[in-house]
Amino acid sequence: METHIHGYDHQTYGQFLKSLKIIHLAMLIVSLLVLGGIALAHYLGFGTFQSGGLNLILVCIVFAIAPAGIAAGNVVFKNKVKACRKIHDLKDKMNTYRKALITRYMFLGGGIYLAMVVYLLTAHLMSLCIAVVLMLIFFASRPTKKIVVVDLDLNKEEEEHVNHMDEVME
Repeated sequence: METHIHGYDHQTYGQFLKSLKIIHLAMLIVSLLVLGGIALAHYLGFGTFQSGGLNLILVCIVFAIAPAGIAAGNVVFKNKVKACRKIHDLKDKMNTYRKALITRYMFLGGGIYLAMVVYLLTAHLMSLCIAVVLMLIFFASRPTKKIVVVDLDLNKEEEEHVNHMDEVME
């Protein structure tokens, strides 16, 4: 059974790339807003508790989970992209790539939010630093046409289609 999402049936390559950038930007903005809210809550004295041993344990958990999340996200992303490269239909290939990219962003976002929550609970600056570094990594992973072409290892014909931004994906 084939499913269709309204609006994606006649999407151009330009709209596709724009959707990737919007997804990326939206996730980054939400992370920044949450960080701002947590900073405000901390400033107002909400959320922190004083338990030295537990604070250290939570920060260590962030230190362990954040890099593991990045690594797991990259492994899952690379496996999905590898499978994606085998798809012959360019439209299906691009839509599958979008799903893989969102999955990668979710793994990275999980580490960001964990670090922010631990900062809220512990007021330990190392957690805040980890959240900021993860956000910088997230920012650096913004999608571009060149990255999509390289990730998907598009042939010349497929790349030519992608370069025509007003062409409808078929």
